Amino acid sequence: MIIQGSFANVSGNITTDDLLKYFVENIPNIEFYKLQPLEGAFVNAAIDWKGVLHDTAAIATIASVIWGAYITFIKPEHDKDPKSSSGIYIQIKNQNNDFDQFMIGQEFKEREIFIKKFEESAKKLQLDSTTSDTKKEIEEIKKSEYWIKIK
Repeated sequence: MIIQGSFANVSGNITTDDLLKYFVENIPNIEFYKLQPLEGAFVNAAIDWKGVLHDTAAIATIASVIWGAYITFIKPEHDKDPKSSSGIYIQIKNQNNDFDQFMIGQEFKEREIFIKKFEESAKKLQLDSTTSDTKKEIEEIKKSEYWIKIK
């Protein structure tokens, strides 16, 4: 299963590197990749990072850590400006490219609701997948010049 996403509408004080550092420190057993376009290349991407999950048993942990990232990075912006449109965009997808997506900070502002929806979606995507093996996409990510491995 692939978990990927980006920050949306955040202040310049928050970076993808900050988010990835937080994820790497708090989510074991997942490979993270960061979008790193080649010098001079112009890339208009909605996805800034990808996580390759080999063991879906960690879904509950991942959901909690994502929520923690919201509390750490996004909620302070909302506290300063209740009209802020900042958030964390998350997409989870399976081998068949079936996916679900979440905008934490906009669509979801309550921990329990987000975690329940995230876990339900991940389980459904896992069941709907013809195989739990995402080797093809993993190989594409690893071979790409645009994605660099963080962990």
